[in-house]
Amino acid sequence: MDFKRFFLAAILFAIVGEAVHTVGAILEMGYYTDPAFFSVWSKIMMPGAGPPPQSFYLISAGFGLIAALIYTYVYEAVKRCIPGGDYFNRGVSFGSLLFVVGALPSTFMLILLINIPFGLIAAWAVEGLLVNLVGGMLIARIMG
Repeated sequence: MDFKRFFLAAILFAIVGEAVHTVGAILEMGYYTDPAFFSVWSKIMMPGAGPPPQSFYLISAGFGLIAALIYTYVYEAVKRCIPGGDYFNRGVSFGSLLFVVGALPSTFMLILLINIPFGLIAAWAVEGLLVNLVGGMLIARIMG
């Protein structure tokens, strides 16, 4: 495995995730600032009133990079089984697989376990789909 390409793919996947989720957070800000839901946010994200501290963004980026490293490793392990003749089709197939196996079941669990508006959960699901599809294409393009 080419570790330079491996880390490049993971870093780019993580950047896409941070960008999509940042735009999502801006668009969904009304949910985050609604006092009715203050109790559901972690102390890491909302230690007090106001926007999350800088440490939240650093932890979020770190977790995103760890997930991207895992996804890139999984792609490398299963790439011969992924259908599609070019990186676009393989990337869409892989990103769809990530979404169906990871993000979609997590969305179902959120609906069952956390008292937050369905609109926010749906927005997170759409963000997850977008990140997985674009990230899958990046991984497929870089890793071959």
